[in-house]
Amino acid sequence: MTNYEFMQAAEKKVAQCWATLMQRYNKVLPSPKLEFTLRGTTAGVHFGRTGVINLNLGFVAKNGEDMLNQTVPHELVHAWLTLIGDPSHVRGAQSSLYVDQYSIRRRRARRSPHGPEFMAVLGSLGCEERRTHNYDTSNIRTKKQQRWAYKCPGCGATVNVTTCIHNKIQRGQGRYHLPCGSVNGRLERVY
Repeated sequence: MTNYEFMQAAEKKVAQCWATLMQRYNKVLPSPKLEFTLRGTTAGVHFGRTGVINLNLGFVAKNGEDMLNQTVPHELVHAWLTLIGDPSHVRGAQSSLYVDQYSIRRRRARRSPHGPEFMAVLGSLGCEERRTHNYDTSNIRTKKQQRWAYKCPGCGATVNVTTCIHNKIQRGQGRYHLPCGSVNGRLERVY
């Protein structure tokens, strides 16, 4: 299956599954937008605030059919539950008050995006109820950050930092080896 064929088939699958969900739950909601720009080892993702489903075309050559039958409906269910305002997909929807020793506080309930509500809707579309894909990711290109070696003059420990931290140190925004503190632990570059 080519990427173009997959993109067309994904649009049809979204329309078909969305119509099924609207009929089953007797609601009329705008269909989510599809994008195909996702990279890395994630097959698909739904962005709740924008309502966009982004799919990774890197998996299409070997797993195109499974992506159409599993990944697209999976992300579509996330979009559905977000639009209908299901508490498992809305931030801050569930909260309760509790009294501790000192005051009354608000406790935010833990969200479960792949919980029983999600699995029930996914199963109603005839999909396998699973949370993640099991596609081969060995040929997928991923970007790895370079690591830079620094030494702590206080204890002599070598610390490997990412490029972001390295650039901050180079700009003069000091970083310290936490166990040694700011007196003895200012990191120095190892060449």
